[in-house]
Amino acid sequence: MATYQFVIELIPETWIATEKGNVGLLFDENGFYDLSIPWGNYRLIVNLESLLSPILPEGDSWNKNLQLWGNEEYSDIQVRSEGDGIEGIKIRLDLRGNTNNLKLDIIKLAKHLKCMLFLPTERKIIKLDIRALNDAISNSSAAKFVNDPEKYFDDLK
Repeated sequence: MATYQFVIELIPETWIATEKGNVGLLFDENGFYDLSIPWGNYRLIVNLESLLSPILPEGDSWNKNLQLWGNEEYSDIQVRSEGDGIEGIKIRLDLRGNTNNLKLDIIKLAKHLKCMLFLPTERKIIKLDIRALNDAISNSSAAKFVNDPEKYFDDLK
């Protein structure tokens, strides 16, 4: 992930309801998260390609278990799978450009798939609402970097 990218993961609503939104269950003792857990019992009844191709063009993947739409250098959607199951859907927004339409498409996609937006760096789930997404992005380290790279690196010291 590039410093200018904001990461969103989709998580099925059913898992969130069952686990009462406890995203701590997704993280191991080293702080790494695993979304194969909430996706484990989820079965898609739609063709993802038909949903994602209108949002971003299909890209070239470097792994047989990863489908990619968009470009990993900019904004993209990555679908990780194992066998017939999905292990995660990651969205990376390139904040250096205009992402307004893409953000709206992401919210529509999440609603269609009956998912919520999980922000792994903040360890929280946000509403499927453009205001909530914009607020999260505005307060992100990616936005701080894009708005003022020098200040961003000075603040890291």
